[in-house]
Amino acid sequence: MAARRFGSRFRSRDFRPPSPGSPRCPTEGAPTAQPRSFPLPRSWRYPLHKAFQHQPGCSAPMFDLKTIVAVLFFNALMQSVVWTLMWLSLRRFAALKFVAGGLLLVAIGLFLFMQRETPPEPWRVILDNLLIKAGLLMLADALARFLGQPRYPRLAVAWFGLHAAIWSTAVILTPSDLGPRVLSAVIYTSVVMLFMCATLMRDRSQPRALRWITIGILVEYIVAISGVYLMGVTLRSGGTAETAVLTNGDGWFFLQANLFLMAYFGCMLFMVSNRLAVDLRMQNHALAQEVQRRRELEAELSASLEAEMALRKDQEQFIRMVGHEFRTPLAIIKRATEMTGLMLPNPPAGVTERLGWIDDAVSRLITLIDRFLVIDSRDGGVLQIEDIDVNAMLEDVDRHFEALGMAPRLRVEPYPGTLIYRGDPDMLLTVMINLVDNALKYSPPDSVVDVRVSSIDSAILLMVTDAGIGIPEEEKGRIGSRFYRASNTRAATGTGLGLYNSRRLLAYHNGTLTLARRQVASGGDPKGDRRNGGAGTVATVRLPLPGPNAAMDSARKVDAP
Repeated sequence: MAARRFGSRFRSRDFRPPSPGSPRCPTEGAPTAQPRSFPLPRSWRYPLHKAFQHQPGCSAPMFDLKTIVAVLFFNALMQSVVWTLMWLSLRRFAALKFVAGGLLLVAIGLFLFMQRETPPEPWRVILDNLLIKAGLLMLADALARFLGQPRYPRLAVAWFGLHAAIWSTAVILTPSDLGPRVLSAVIYTSVVMLFMCATLMRDRSQPRALRWITIGILVEYIVAISGVYLMGVTLRSGGTAETAVLTNGDGWFFLQANLFLMAYFGCMLFMVSNRLAVDLRMQNHALAQEVQRRRELEAELSASLEAEMALRKDQEQFIRMVGHEFRTPLAIIKRATEMTGLMLPNPPAGVTERLGWIDDAVSRLITLIDRFLVIDSRDGGVLQIEDIDVNAMLEDVDRHFEALGMAPRLRVEPYPGTLIYRGDPDMLLTVMINLVDNALKYSPPDSVVDVRVSSIDSAILLMVTDAGIGIPEEEKGRIGSRFYRASNTRAATGTGLGLYNSRRLLAYHNGTLTLARRQVASGGDPKGDRRNGGAGTVATVRLPLPGPNAAMDSARKVDAP
């Protein structure tokens, strides 16, 4: 919007309709005051003047300038409110708040314009104009933001600064000459409008018809404000100084501004509506792709589940077959042990003791095989809950390795006092034997394995500490998985099932097994530290108190991690 109105007096007597016989009315035959203007044939100017006057009689202008400016002010203010509300409901369109801000600046500039005194102060003329021009520039920036096009903010600030400098200089140096100000305002507004046209021409996100309609509106406004300049600038003498006076051409100018704001509002509404429709289509497309992807995943999971079920069935069959094959030699060993005891007349005490160890070990192994078969077939009871004297259980562990000739390497520290735990004695004894066996297997032959028991935080802790090769840091997360063996255990025999089975048996007791590096005292150099930089391993069994509920645990299968 051009700014020649800013050098005028909004409340001057020039807004009063000319009375008959006054020099301002050409119909009374009196000499008519000729306006000073840029040279143009009168035939170019007359029709526009005629459009803003009643014919005949020149009793009042057809367009009341005060009304047009007031309508323009309320138009800009209400649009600013509407765009603010739309931005609050559509926060993803950040450009809408800049549209609201630009219109608010225009409304503030128009309000200050309507409050001018007569004659206006130069700073008021400058301030009003710059607020409106800043609002127009923000509207152009908002359009570029909304369409995702380049904004050139530095160039925009430089252009606004140049216009502000020219306008301010013209107001201060030649306050009575509207020509430079009108020319500067027309050029500034035209350049901003052309930038908006270029933004629309580069865009491909909006429909072509909508873009070209908006470009047509912008071009029409450029032509309209250029026509106001071509009509010339009217000056009127009043008092002792020459003062700029609003003429009927200003009515045309403000009317065009009203039409532009309404057209801009309508086009932006259509653009926002189209963007919402495009976003909705994109979301629907993305949703359809997600549904298709999930269907594919569901099909893959179904296939994986079927394969897992088939593998599970094969595994159960294999376990039953292996269990059957194990029972046969174990039964032979058990029977041979019994027959040996019967056939030897008065066997030595040592032989009888060793035969008893063999019989106990075979019986315990047969019992565990039967329980694992029960677990895998999911037939029912798993745990055989009894009161376990923890110290007595550790004595059984010690006797087991004494029969293997490894008792000198085992150091058991019992609990000071009586410590009772309710659980399955065979399962817990198997866990401790597995842990001690691993500790002895992966430790130097002349090292000692410590077994300690303690009670803390409503739980029983059983710790097996060795001075062996340790566990590589990068493999800690995988140790205890089925059939997995650490990279530094290849020299020793094993299946990778010991820790896995131990965790599985502990799971029935809600217990846990953790493995950690042994902490070496300052200055200490335990044997085994030289290999792999290890200082040994501490295996800690944690059994929460009270123990498992037999009625509940016998009816459910608990899988170890």
